[in-house]
Amino acid sequence: MDDQPMKSWPAKTTITYGDAETRGKLRHWKRRLGEHYDAFERVFRKPDRIQIVADMVRGSTSTRRKAFDKLHAGWGKAAFLEGVTLERNKALAIWSYLKPRNSVFVQASDNVTDTERASLAQDCVCVNYIVAGTHRCELADGLWTLEVPDHALGRAVERSQFLTPEAIIREAHINLLALPVERMNDIHYIKAGPGCFAGALMVAREVTYVVSAHVRVNTWLASEMMGDNQQPILEVGEPGKRLGDTVLLPRPLWSDRREP
Repeated sequence: MDDQPMKSWPAKTTITYGDAETRGKLRHWKRRLGEHYDAFERVFRKPDRIQIVADMVRGSTSTRRKAFDKLHAGWGKAAFLEGVTLERNKALAIWSYLKPRNSVFVQASDNVTDTERASLAQDCVCVNYIVAGTHRCELADGLWTLEVPDHALGRAVERSQFLTPEAIIREAHINLLALPVERMNDIHYIKAGPGCFAGALMVAREVTYVVSAHVRVNTWLASEMMGDNQQPILEVGEPGKRLGDTVLLPRPLWSDRREP
């Protein structure tokens, strides 16, 4: 992150859609998403979760499986299992979930225009991770791959023949994790449904004051709207050299990656 002077955000920007069907679909979807997230949050904060993770890492074969099953069932409809290994003392499970929230970044450099600043202040939906396990018996969650502001979310719903927002965001998430790390500076369009999200990789201070890397999208383009210079990268990197193994590796796993 550079040393440019910082300015605080203006008041939160509210997005209003002219299309009644889009408004209705998004209102219903975000209400349901909020209910799923609230249920997840209540379970995640239960004090018994840490002991369940310890059982998943250090228990017998049957104990490890039962502990994982209990964690997985506890997230309900909020989380999607990304991967799991139940090897003793190395057990690890990773889930993704969609979190409705306010804007990610709390400050921006002085050279950001007022229009860009207002855009960055929008409410959004983010793809977060849940990490459970490793030798530290850790349970953590945080921002992972994507920030989809209300404007881009509405465009995706409006222009994608009304596919579910989950399906569109999930496809973009998977495609991002698979990209070769050497293409990280070329991320401008991410395949998502019958079109793509337009955005860029950002590294900056989050509202928690943690410096994080993720892709913030600006809008969604249907395939018929995309020009020759607006084509998404569809490459798949080699294992260990993908964005999901490096820049977009969930933060709790960074130290493990550096260990010999």
